[in-house]
Amino acid sequence: MTLFYRAVVCCLLYSGCASYATVVALVETEPVTSKDDAADDPAIWVHPQDVARSLIFATDKRRGVEVYSLDGERIQSIRVGRVNNIDIRQNVEWGDKRVDLAVATNRSTNSLTVLFIEEESGQAVVSEDDSIPLDLETPYGICLYKPIGDSTLYAFVNDKDGRYEQWHLATPRASRRVATFRTDSQPEGCVADDEQGVLYYGVEESGFYRREIVEGLTSEPVLIEGVEDGHLVADVEGIALYKTGDVAGFVIVSSQGNNSYVVFRREGANELVGSFRITSDSSIDGTSETDGIEATHLVTSVRFPKGLFIAQDGANTQPVANQNFKLVSWADIERAIQ
Repeated sequence: MTLFYRAVVCCLLYSGCASYATVVALVETEPVTSKDDAADDPAIWVHPQDVARSLIFATDKRRGVEVYSLDGERIQSIRVGRVNNIDIRQNVEWGDKRVDLAVATNRSTNSLTVLFIEEESGQAVVSEDDSIPLDLETPYGICLYKPIGDSTLYAFVNDKDGRYEQWHLATPRASRRVATFRTDSQPEGCVADDEQGVLYYGVEESGFYRREIVEGLTSEPVLIEGVEDGHLVADVEGIALYKTGDVAGFVIVSSQGNNSYVVFRREGANELVGSFRITSDSSIDGTSETDGIEATHLVTSVRFPKGLFIAQDGANTQPVANQNFKLVSWADIERAIQ
């Protein structure tokens, strides 16, 4: 069933499906280098001294990683292979150093590609020596996890066949797989809540789940929202976390089948807050068929007083160009979904 007809069926079956809050993007990035379905997943690096110099790391899954300023200007284009998803953690231990790093799933090499981010300039360097081999056939989604009060860095990585693996990341010789589980169909997007020890993840055809991060990942998955519940329409894609405290905040899920973003509370039982769409204005087009998303409360400015939300756009139409990423003020989203 095409995305269009999925959305039509949803609106026929669920009366609430046709009602969405709307926001517009204030910034869009330059298009990714590759044509067709190429842009996928963004992550945010926060400059430690000047948040205005923070950067967006985003995947071009036919070529590598694109790095953008908050004005959407391309800063770097790193050709490293068919990377799909990417995540960032800062000031983490790596061997005998403390570093900022981005980690991406690389389908050209069946590995995790590690990029080291220079603290002052934000320039990224790929280290082939630090690439971490995987035994997954098609490395797909990734999210990083650093428990509070613990120096250990983990990655959750998944495969199209439903396999999920938790890796302890250190250096290639020290990195190791520590746990696995399996979903009933293809997963991709995920985000780890460092403060609460929770993994949120999507299964494209079934819904949005959470799992407590315990040793061995022996906890049971909890379905927060299924695709048949009326707000999420397959495919369930990117997932992002917006924090307002140690416990409070929001979890946002990309509902690709109806071109919307569904917002849940971070605390408690993840109560549904509402849905919104990114629509066109006179200068920047809206988004459709979104894969990856990201959000942060840490990067603030006059334009983004409460931080920002980033969404991949599957059809960059104003003007027609390769796919790109749209930046929305979280303050606008907050007003729209209240």
